[in-house]
Amino acid sequence: MIDLRIWRIALLAVPVVITIAMFSLSEAPQELSPGIPPDAFDPTTAAPLAKELAEKAPNPRPGSEADQLLGKQVEDRFKSIPGAAVSEQRFDATFRGDDVELRNLIVTVPGESERQIALLAPRDAAHGTGALTSIAATAVLLEIANSFSGAVHNKTLVFVSTDGSSIGALGARRFVRDYSDADLLDAAIDLSQPAAPQPRPPLVIPWSSGPESTASQLAETATSTVSKETDTPAGDEGPFDDLFRLALPAALGEQGPLVEAGLPAVRLSSDGELPIDPAEDDVENFGTDTFDRFGRATLALVLSLDSSSEPIEHGPRGYIGVVGNLLPGWTIALLALSFLVPVALAAGVGLASAARSPIEAARGVVWTALRSLPFLGALVVLSFAVVVGLVPSPEFPFDPRIEGLGLVGGVSVAVVAFSYAAIAFFLRPLRPPPRDATSSAAPAALLVACLAAFGLWLINPYLGLLVAIGLQAWLVAAARIAGGQLVAAGLILVGLLPLAALLADLAGRFDAGLGVWQDLVLMFADGQIGFTLVLIGCVLAGAGVAIVAVSGNRPTPSEPGFRGRTPREPEPEPESGEPQGEISVRRQPPDSLPEPEPTEGPGDPPAEPQPTEPERDPRLWSKPRGAISPPPGSRSATPWPSVT
Repeated sequence: MIDLRIWRIALLAVPVVITIAMFSLSEAPQELSPGIPPDAFDPTTAAPLAKELAEKAPNPRPGSEADQLLGKQVEDRFKSIPGAAVSEQRFDATFRGDDVELRNLIVTVPGESERQIALLAPRDAAHGTGALTSIAATAVLLEIANSFSGAVHNKTLVFVSTDGSSIGALGARRFVRDYSDADLLDAAIDLSQPAAPQPRPPLVIPWSSGPESTASQLAETATSTVSKETDTPAGDEGPFDDLFRLALPAALGEQGPLVEAGLPAVRLSSDGELPIDPAEDDVENFGTDTFDRFGRATLALVLSLDSSSEPIEHGPRGYIGVVGNLLPGWTIALLALSFLVPVALAAGVGLASAARSPIEAARGVVWTALRSLPFLGALVVLSFAVVVGLVPSPEFPFDPRIEGLGLVGGVSVAVVAFSYAAIAFFLRPLRPPPRDATSSAAPAALLVACLAAFGLWLINPYLGLLVAIGLQAWLVAAARIAGGQLVAAGLILVGLLPLAALLADLAGRFDAGLGVWQDLVLMFADGQIGFTLVLIGCVLAGAGVAIVAVSGNRPTPSEPGFRGRTPREPEPEPESGEPQGEISVRRQPPDSLPEPEPTEGPGDPPAEPQPTEPERDPRLWSKPRGAISPPPGSRSATPWPSVT
């Protein structure tokens, strides 16, 4: 039996950790201001250039002729910048089943300092014409690079035209991995889709594709600069949104892998985080005013970073914004442990007191582990489908509104669900534990859940916090202080609410609704959601099923901490040969009443003690109540017939 007193006492560490977190808040660094106004960006030149490139190289699919033609235009303009050094990065990729050759084009404009600032713009478009997205961003990149021709600036400026941005941000990944002076980069700015007809926040996207945060000073400067130049709030999410983005990293855009690689980066977009609808990506919808404002905002941000002689203040490696302050990630990890340790202590002590031997404790753990077999079997089938190519695995980040499982992938997921149902049918995971594991099953299931949660905490402490909070409800279910399996199942679902909120946040960001499960499958197939993470999740799910299964048995008086009535002792069996199960009352006639025994007088000798018949042991009765057979010893011997 699980003692809730241990849990309540250990849970006092939570307010202590919260107090420590409050004192660990740090003020967000002050934003940088540009040294000169961004008047060098000329929309009268940049906008016609964007439309010209859109007409010459429409639909620049990765590795296509249009992509190569657009790359040639960019290379020629880079080479026309006096004193600039032009280089390229060539790499191979696969697009829609075909092998393609891609290349990044890089121009370096030296400054007074060896410290560098990078401005990236995608050149390809997997969907749509690219007029509002990659081609417009390329035009802004060329105009800003040309504006620094012969201009005096402090830091070395690096302008990168990336290829393969629409197939998993391959160009950005290759740039940050192979760039020889990557350790000299102070920050990177990624410009995407700058010509939407109507700006829609968030206009600044600082999130990573891993559990890291970008430089806080860069994010603050970008938000302030873009909001000022576009007269539109750039968007600022709350602390819960920051927590969800760190717990399940799924940032779209080229800034994601840059931040994950340790390079401070932000992405500027006039149409939010999601890619523009390909049906709207046409030159007729080109927003000239938006294009002008985003061009000025991009140049203003470059000038702000260039004017600072000090390194950009990053802040904690991972943080959550709280009312203008930064809550470091280590406090989140500590808070997760303060929720997790009390449950683990209660489960461990409960298992030690409930199990009569280590073997009995091991039986409870093994029984709990078997509840995970249906989930693990489904995971094996899904992994096999991914390996053989039945489930598509697009490079992340992908466009969630376009990429899907398809017919074959949908059938494969149905087979995965069938495999889970088949294993569960034979295993019967909701069946109560056997007699030799009844007392240890509940604390063992809770302890396995805690160990799985700790594994998640080691991989991602932000995700571990959400799971640890939910385990408080699982503890109440495992303690079996309420009803049976139905109540326990409700408490298990209550414990999953933090994870449900996480998935709801992802569904909102991806505009996927209930179809977000397909995006999760695609993210697993690509490796964005790791196999180890899903494996631990299967063990955690099995522990939850075990808690529901063991709740079908009420605690027995032999279990430690039993609270309730003990069952009534059975009534002694009658000593006569009367039929059992019936109550008979025999009345004696008045004449047959026994005479009263004579009492001893003062002079009478003492009466001799009468021998008493020994009391019969009721355990000798083996017949249940209601049986009519006589007790042992009252049967008369019946002779066998003789055969003469």
